[in-house]
Amino acid sequence: MATENIKERVLYRVLTDEKSRVWERCNFVTSARSVDADDGENLETKVGAIKGITTSSTVTEEGWVPDAASVNARLNVKVDRYDEETKTLYLVSV
Repeated sequence: MATENIKERVLYRVLTDEKSRVWERCNFVTSARSVDADDGENLETKVGAIKGITTSSTVTEEGWVPDAASVNARLNVKVDRYDEETKTLYLVSV
């Protein structure tokens, strides 16, 4: 049976000029169609369903995404600190 190793966020460098030590940095990119979510839909379908961004707090129709300022105001929090070691973002009430 064949196995497959999936690598994410892969980049590599290619030495293009050995004398001057010039490198090219190459990143792997994929399409939204090939990125699958846990619910079986792909990113293209999910992002395509977004109708727009709104500042309104009374929208009840599906497909509208609140802007960042609206979310911050509603959550009433601010960033306290970020722990680099544990990759944890700490928030505090304002």
